[in-house]
Amino acid sequence: VNLTDEVKLLKARALERAGNYQQARKLLADLPDDYRSSALKGVVEYRLGYIEESKRYSEVALSGPLEEQAEATNTLGHIERFRGNYIESSNYFKRA
Repeated sequence: VNLTDEVKLLKARALERAGNYQQARKLLADLPDDYRSSALKGVVEYRLGYIEESKRYSEVALSGPLEEQAEATNTLGHIERFRGNYIESSNYFKRA
């Protein structure tokens, strides 16, 4: 990750935390789908209602370092809860 990508990722994280999901999504679109950006892309896509995209990005992040795994697992728990799969959701949340 180059410095420009790092700054974009940090800014996208700040936008996501502030609830500016569309702006975060635009910034993340320029970043490669590595573990860090995929974990955040999964969160943002979920917040915007793009469930399948969220799941795809979150599954990529599951192969990354622990922090990205935790964020992705949490997002997958939200997806399963949204789908009404409460047992599966609970399992993801326990692992996160």
